[in-house]
Amino acid sequence: MDKMLVVVFDTEQRAYTGYRALKDLDAEGSIVLYGQAVVAKDADGKVSVREAADQGPLGTAVGLVVGSLVGLVGGPVGVAVGAAAGTMGGATYDLATAVVGDDFLDETARSLGPGKWAVVAEVDEEWATPLDARMQAVGGTVLRRARGEVVDAQIAREDAALDAEIAALETEYERATGEAKAKLRTKIDAARARLQKTRDDARTRLEAAQVEAEAKIAALKAQAASAQTERKQQLDKRAAEVQAEYRERRVKLDRARELAREALARKPDGGTAEEGPAGPYGLIAQVREGMSVVDAAGKEIGRVRMVQMGDPGAVSTEGQYQEVALLRPSEPDVPGALQPGMVRMGFVKVERGGPPRPGKHDHYVRADQIAAVAGGRVTLAVAEAKLADGQEH
Repeated sequence: MDKMLVVVFDTEQRAYTGYRALKDLDAEGSIVLYGQAVVAKDADGKVSVREAADQGPLGTAVGLVVGSLVGLVGGPVGVAVGAAAGTMGGATYDLATAVVGDDFLDETARSLGPGKWAVVAEVDEEWATPLDARMQAVGGTVLRRARGEVVDAQIAREDAALDAEIAALETEYERATGEAKAKLRTKIDAARARLQKTRDDARTRLEAAQVEAEAKIAALKAQAASAQTERKQQLDKRAAEVQAEYRERRVKLDRARELAREALARKPDGGTAEEGPAGPYGLIAQVREGMSVVDAAGKEIGRVRMVQMGDPGAVSTEGQYQEVALLRPSEPDVPGALQPGMVRMGFVKVERGGPPRPGKHDHYVRADQIAAVAGGRVTLAVAEAKLADGQEH
């Protein structure tokens, strides 16, 4: 299980002994160490980082989580410390509370009194006893909390609430006149700006989640390669769990982004903000899974299996829509040269009709290839032959 640790010590020497002991436990296979740092609180209550967040081969994503927790172990003064350790201003609080919660931060702040030292770490452990015994032997008091991701759900709730707020304001806007209409326009713009921010937050967290999941899976697989049979099975199982957790987070965050995209595509007076001959990307917001799909000639080619809203600022799938390495093929599962355009515009994955057969792959429809959405049907602007096909694996 993935856990955040704060091990409190009375002296600098003991803290560094504990720091090295965690590395030893990792080398022995008792834990998987994702990252750690050493902090101290002086007599005046000022917290300082004595050993910066150790990112090692896992990269910055895992080190950022440790750095965020470092930023708050000493209470409010620690936020500035976290920034120096690699975290980012206000994001420090959000990230730390997202993974452990306020109560753990309060408990840690009370335990790390003036003159104390602490090792802050993220580990994966099957049993608590090996680590607890080693830390107790060197004079450490262990505080631990299973890692969670409460902010993902919070983003989804905020998106849904803002979507409802914008819809209500737009309904009122349609009926208003004069000065009242202008005031409502201002309120709608403000709500849309907040919604855009939550969409950006979801994108940022999705990028971080992918990089972090890849790093953790790599660490677990590396240790499993030299482990005995039983331990290897445990590590392989944990790697599969990390994959599943990433998939679950991605579904939540993608849905949050989709809700925001749909709301931002609407005009206050009806229709979608981006409809028109030059760019009908707003139509994709009306597509739902299970809808039938027909090409420009009226030929039914299948049903919608997946809808992915676009990101105009994206250059490629790198670090955004690409699945964790062990979960590939990525979406959109098309040749690399076609991926950037689909990621920027958005795409619909179409499951072709008829029984499965060799060589039959799903179709991928770019947002600008959609001509109309009505009556539970998606009508395309191109013939079936012009669509990108999924790759064979």
